Amino acid sequence: WLGKYSTFFTFLLVLAFVALREAYEDSGRHFSDSELNNRTTRALRDQKFVQIKWADVCVGDIIRVEGGDWIPADMIMLSPAIADMQTSNLDGETAFKPKRGLKSTLEILKAQDMIILRK
Repeated sequence: WLGKYSTFFTFLLVLAFVALREAYEDSGRHFSDSELNNRTTRALRDQKFVQIKWADVCVGDIIRVEGGDWIPADMIMLSPAIADMQTSNLDGETAFKPKRGLKSTLEILKAQDMIILRK
């Protein structure tokens, strides 16, 4: 009777190990997500840029990004400047890629000009 149950107990042991490993990995992802969502950025609110958490960024928000800042989401650059961006969180590549603002928004340089876009 030992042979009949040994396979069952081995299966339960492997299943328990896999479940514990998945729980450990999920807790790590949860911690990482929480850490990222609590970072701050500058968003245009009430005609001025204010600090908000990444978790509070909404579709259509105008975000001010300066040198060395992390970008909290997929975005469209409004500025005419060329920026070198690292997209490792999106595609795994660590090389910097040059990004340029949209041609249609080249004239928008001040926060007052951006307020029109929000309406």
